[in-house]
Amino acid sequence: MRVARIIFDKFTQLFLHHQSFSGYVEPVVQYFLPAWRDGSYRAKVQAVNKLSSLYVEVTLKPEKGWPRHLAGQHINLTIEIGGKLLTRTFTIASSCDEHQLTGAIKLLIKVGENGRFTGQLYDVLRTKTWCNISNPYGEFTINSLKKPLLLVAGGSGITPFIALLSQHLPLIKEPVRLVYFAKEHEHQFIEQLNALQMKHEHFSFTQCVRKNSHPVDVYVSENRLSDVYCCGPFNMMKQVQNACEAFGMPYYQETFGVRKELLHAAGTDSNRFTLKLKQSSTHIKSGGTLLEQLELQNLPVIRGCGIGVCHQCQCVKNAGVVRDVRTGQLSDSGQQLIQLCVSEPVSDLELNI
Repeated sequence: MRVARIIFDKFTQLFLHHQSFSGYVEPVVQYFLPAWRDGSYRAKVQAVNKLSSLYVEVTLKPEKGWPRHLAGQHINLTIEIGGKLLTRTFTIASSCDEHQLTGAIKLLIKVGENGRFTGQLYDVLRTKTWCNISNPYGEFTINSLKKPLLLVAGGSGITPFIALLSQHLPLIKEPVRLVYFAKEHEHQFIEQLNALQMKHEHFSFTQCVRKNSHPVDVYVSENRLSDVYCCGPFNMMKQVQNACEAFGMPYYQETFGVRKELLHAAGTDSNRFTLKLKQSSTHIKSGGTLLEQLELQNLPVIRGCGIGVCHQCQCVKNAGVVRDVRTGQLSDSGQQLIQLCVSEPVSDLELNI
């Protein structure tokens, strides 16, 4: 099967000017299977609920064959907006037992008014029947169920903890405490957390508004025998990590979002970045398009019109940020389809070419 795929892809590159055979036949397959894309799973949109001005809950039913996820893992969600495929990473907000029972998974998504993806997500998904999701991945899972746990969440960082608590609380006998920071009136899953607290005597949670609460290291110091798990804004996680190091406590974290410091530091002509390819890596500069730089290094890329019209140089960006030289618009940080001829790097990149 693998040999046949390589042969078909090579034929397609030589005679049809596409990177892969599956990409060439994709529009035909989509006529019968909406949103079908090679390397992704289809998921049916079951519900899109606006929880507040900041948060949306999305319920998806993955197609058969989607692998069973572990509580705390995340997926790449891909939707088409304005003819472009945009991808972002979201943590699954439901347990694997719930998926096995209902066939569905839930996502809690913080929507940004100015976000190219999340700002449009509610309206777009309400009109979509299908979208694409990746395999579940990530290692933010409970290391030991036999030790006291302190969970520290900030904002949408509550998402992995909802899945972890739902999945593991029945199996845990040691005390589990959740400290949950969010803006006033923006805490999510409170009904579910209250139900878990009533059902499991060893679980408790504290609902915090940062301006009215103790510093986060106070909560860490009160639970010195615990393993500490943290997910939230960068500065909050750094405070928790520093406190854990000071008290000698085991610490695990989940980072989400793109740090603004990375984008502000990037984009000057003096910057050099690492480009990771399938079987090798190289260095690239912030100035100049990816197509120009890869051609100068004699790397295997296809050149078409060179101005972003024919799409022959398109490829999948798995990670990193690029700038569209025509508009100055920055890409998302996750998996996304880009055109090499109109994209210049502003961070380290991983490409599938």
